[in-house]
Amino acid sequence: MSNTGITVRGEKRLTCEGREELFSRWYAGVSGTHMFEQHDIQSESDFVNGSERRESFDNGRTWSEYRNVYKEHLTAAGDNDEIEYYDFEPNIPDPASGNLVTCGLMRYFIGGHIEAYRRMWGEAVNAYRDHSYLVYRLPDGEVRRQLIKYEDGADYDPQDPHSADYLDHNISYFGTVSFALNGDLLIPVGADVRSCCRILGLDVNEVFPSCPQIMCGVIVVRARWMPDEGRYELTYSRPQVISDMLSSRGVCEPCVCELPSGRIIVVFRGSNVQFPNWHTRITPNTPGFKWFTVSDDGGKTFCPVMPWFFDTREAVYSSATLSYFFKSSATGHTYWIGNITDPKMTNGNYPRWPLYICRVDDRYGYLLKDTLTEIDTRREGESDLVQLSNFSLMENRETKELEVRLCKIGLTADPWERTESWTYYIGFER
Repeated sequence: MSNTGITVRGEKRLTCEGREELFSRWYAGVSGTHMFEQHDIQSESDFVNGSERRESFDNGRTWSEYRNVYKEHLTAAGDNDEIEYYDFEPNIPDPASGNLVTCGLMRYFIGGHIEAYRRMWGEAVNAYRDHSYLVYRLPDGEVRRQLIKYEDGADYDPQDPHSADYLDHNISYFGTVSFALNGDLLIPVGADVRSCCRILGLDVNEVFPSCPQIMCGVIVVRARWMPDEGRYELTYSRPQVISDMLSSRGVCEPCVCELPSGRIIVVFRGSNVQFPNWHTRITPNTPGFKWFTVSDDGGKTFCPVMPWFFDTREAVYSSATLSYFFKSSATGHTYWIGNITDPKMTNGNYPRWPLYICRVDDRYGYLLKDTLTEIDTRREGESDLVQLSNFSLMENRETKELEVRLCKIGLTADPWERTESWTYYIGFER
């Protein structure tokens, strides 16, 4: 065991060319060793090109054959529109209800994903619409979905897929499910910044005038199981927004946890990128941070966002990459996994290395610097653009290790020329 109380070992699973291969695992119930493994293939940025799944009944020692599940991931919606579903397979055990839960995303591409991404990046047009869902599987196997509905608007109707009452309302990008101390679910979502400002009584053109049609603030959703009704009751925090002078891409990919003190903390990626197509206002050499906000009233209201920090009062400099909280059943402590980067190099989405794990203070929510442990970093011969940022987590029920599954792209100057899929096993001192 290292002097941080954390050990890391990594194993390369495979090397491939021209595509990214991502693996994730989850347990099939609230107890036991029955698990699934999903294998997703990407040969385009932010778009899955193939998905297959297999299962194990002995904690991953033996596996079934893979079966193709891509038809469950992508559907057509007419007029060349496409709908892509992310994480619509419930995979997090909820002891309070006996359900498996997740937060899923339905991404509606107007005119198909290639045209929608071209218009978003090239013209700042909101050509794809994200909607987040609480997705849960009841003990009898029935799967239900609840739209995260923080404002008025319609549910999706497959008979009227182009309805503006759905597409133009409750736009949000999903976060990760966490558990409150009382067993409720906590879900942070990146919600349309225009709607956030309207709810707050602010003028979005004073907060985020550059490209509000494609950016987000943050709302935390609390989901409480209603056993008599067989559903979750959803309540919503007051939003928080960030100026486009501080983060040119607003709030992205938030994660949340409730600390033993009762404080709720949300951490998210911002960006210091300058991008003419989006009319960004951020100034050159603005630092890049992981940003955070906290609530001491159960998640009803949150303080203004600020750069996250260590107990040493050093800021957490970070590129615009996702991160996760993880509560270890071995130690009872909460940890954060993400990229912490050289402040002089941090520019937009890069660099995406090193990848770290660090314990979170139980009372206030800052990071404890003396527990900072490197999971992996750029290796000799690898490009500066190597990405250690696309990963999934699972705690092994038998070993209590945290398993981090990650795909490295950008190993060479051509990011898709060669990729590697890795698994890291992280142990904790009990």
